[in-house]
Amino acid sequence: MKNEFLARAMTNIDSALIDEANEMPSKRATLLTPAFFSGFKRYGALAACLVLIVGAIIAVNSATPGVILYGEPITANARNITEYIPASFASSDEDSTRVIPLEFEFRKTTVLSTENANISVLDGEGNEIFSGKTYTAKGKQNLVLSLPESETEATVSTDRGYDIVLKKDDQLGLWYVFIDK
Repeated sequence: MKNEFLARAMTNIDSALIDEANEMPSKRATLLTPAFFSGFKRYGALAACLVLIVGAIIAVNSATPGVILYGEPITANARNITEYIPASFASSDEDSTRVIPLEFEFRKTTVLSTENANISVLDGEGNEIFSGKTYTAKGKQNLVLSLPESETEATVSTDRGYDIVLKKDDQLGLWYVFIDK
């Protein structure tokens, strides 16, 4: 009985209603128009560019170790730091100790250690608050590396997968710093 009722209902539809339904676009058809796709392409491209920019910023920030020396980030490119080190500190008599003052800023807590130098940490007034081979640093730190006069390189190893290397060019008498990964 239901089949007969449905069959009659479907076959007895007025042709004017069928024509009207064919003329009216459906919601789905409206969404699939070329105008919709052009807007999608435009805003989709804009969103993709924004994702690339944010990704590049994150990649650059995570690629740099976050160590700042005298207000500038340390990178893998050697940077001359002699201008920051007073001549009286960087040189001394033969067979004595060379003292190199450094003003670091660490973004994250970092364990520093060295084998061929001694690390001294100074407070804001210049008083020594730590001396040794291993120190945990965070934020701004005034460090002094003491190493034998015969040494022309000092490596400060970190627990973050990179080393801070200070190297002296004997011919020019200049000190350089760089990150070694």
